[in-house]
Amino acid sequence: MRKVLVPIQIKLMGFFIVVLGAAISFYVFYAVDLFEKDKSAYVFESVKLQNDSKAAILKKVIINSKDELNLLVDLSHSTNSIKSLFNRNSDLLSFVRVYKGKLSQLVMGQVHFDKYHSDWEKISKKILTLENNTKLTHQFLKFEKDYFLSVKATATGMYIAVYNADILKRNVENSVLYRYMLIDGFTRKNLLTTSGVDSSNLFLDQQKKIGASTGTFIQNIENSRYITSYSNISDSLYLLSLVEEQRAYEASSVLKKKSIYFGALIISLSILLVMLFSKIFTHPIAKLFRASQLFAKNDFDHKVELKNNDELGVLADSFNDMSSSIVTYMGQMKEKHRLESEMQTAKLVQDSFFPENYISKKEFVLKAFYNPATECGGDWWGEFQQDNKLVLIMIDATGHGTPAALVTAMTYNALSSLKLMAKENPQLLESPDQMLAVINQSLCDIHNDMMATGFISIIDLINGNIKYSNASHNPPLIIKNQQQEITKENLEPLMESNGKRLGEDRYEVYTTATANLNKNDLLILFTDGLLEGENTEGKMWGKRNFYKQLVKNANKGVEALVDNTQSEANTYFGSAPQGDDITLVGVQLL
Repeated sequence: MRKVLVPIQIKLMGFFIVVLGAAISFYVFYAVDLFEKDKSAYVFESVKLQNDSKAAILKKVIINSKDELNLLVDLSHSTNSIKSLFNRNSDLLSFVRVYKGKLSQLVMGQVHFDKYHSDWEKISKKILTLENNTKLTHQFLKFEKDYFLSVKATATGMYIAVYNADILKRNVENSVLYRYMLIDGFTRKNLLTTSGVDSSNLFLDQQKKIGASTGTFIQNIENSRYITSYSNISDSLYLLSLVEEQRAYEASSVLKKKSIYFGALIISLSILLVMLFSKIFTHPIAKLFRASQLFAKNDFDHKVELKNNDELGVLADSFNDMSSSIVTYMGQMKEKHRLESEMQTAKLVQDSFFPENYISKKEFVLKAFYNPATECGGDWWGEFQQDNKLVLIMIDATGHGTPAALVTAMTYNALSSLKLMAKENPQLLESPDQMLAVINQSLCDIHNDMMATGFISIIDLINGNIKYSNASHNPPLIIKNQQQEITKENLEPLMESNGKRLGEDRYEVYTTATANLNKNDLLILFTDGLLEGENTEGKMWGKRNFYKQLVKNANKGVEALVDNTQSEANTYFGSAPQGDDITLVGVQLL
């Protein structure tokens, strides 16, 4: 038996460490290599993604302000409804309608403008100048505070919603790395109050050259290089995200180092986790392995104790079931071996019950064939000769196997008794019915529903007279030798004197009938297993094929008739197992 050189726990740890180490090392190598080869692309892409993200937020704010202005316009007839909107949005400061150079409608957040009264006067003047600009959709105003105006021109006047500019600015607050600008293309000014650089004019000139609504480029501002990404927000409104080039590449280098550190950390944690949990995973396997070693040493009483609810738990149950099944099977095999030995002994004993298959004397020739379906069959035939009388008996017990074999044993014993009785009372040789009655009484005394069909014939070897009695057995056949071609009409069944099966009725009275055999005539006895035997297609051999063989071989002598009939039947059956015993006995007077 092979020995375990490398435990599965070590293999599992090695496998996971190698796979994880290779995967993470490849990732780190690939990431570092990518950073080294394409730093600029990575940095530019990062700045652009950041700018696009912020621009999307601002676009949504502007769209929401337009939607809210449309709702204010629709509700302009109801001051209460408009004020409810003011209560919901603290950044909405006022709602104004300008018509024919006048502020015809005004709803205002009074608290704010009480504080910034001077701003409202400036806003009012500015609003009056917007009436003729029908294409205007928004406007930024920078006074004491910064304001964002959402504008809508209609046939009934121009409607304007005034917002606190913080509604935009709070979404683009500067960070350590990023600076933001919101540039109005009309005024060429940065609308956000920021500390740091301002490059509105420089950007607008550059954007005009690029000619696209979004882009990323490098520009020099106050002796420093900045990576600048821009997006068009609305009309001529642009959002700029600026990152100082030197700091951007420093961030890339930090990211590269962090990737290396991260990879090393993951590998270390993976190794630690594999070491900690591999034992948990392999412990059930180790138990199963130890159990298999005990099984190999024929220790089937060992049980594998696993609480796992996975495949290993099911496998452990299978091991336990298998060990129990093996113990049971071994017991069954011992019992089977014992029974087979007993059956073999019974077969040897039963074989001793049968006469020789071929008997040749000056008065007659007898040829027999017997093939049991199991080790112990239920068919039996016997003969004995006393004075000038030949007694033939054939029994077919119900079923086959051990119970049927017991019937044949009892019949054999009954025949031995009949021999002694015939010597003491020769008159018994004239009464086959009395012989059947003796066997019937023997079977009825068992009280176990053991039954059999039976036939007894007594042949006078001098004059050929036959006396016979039948207990529901297949009627034997007499084949007359006509010294010419034999047909089915030459087959004479012995149909008379038929009674109940042996063992069926203790009080059954059997009768005797007579027939006659001439020189070279044949008497054929058989059991129903010969007729009911099936081939591989489930078709029975049947009476027709049987009679055909008898007619074909009748003039060849009893030995050839039995042998050829047996051969043809076996050829027909082929490899199909037979469900009943087969017996064929032929007697020819000389």
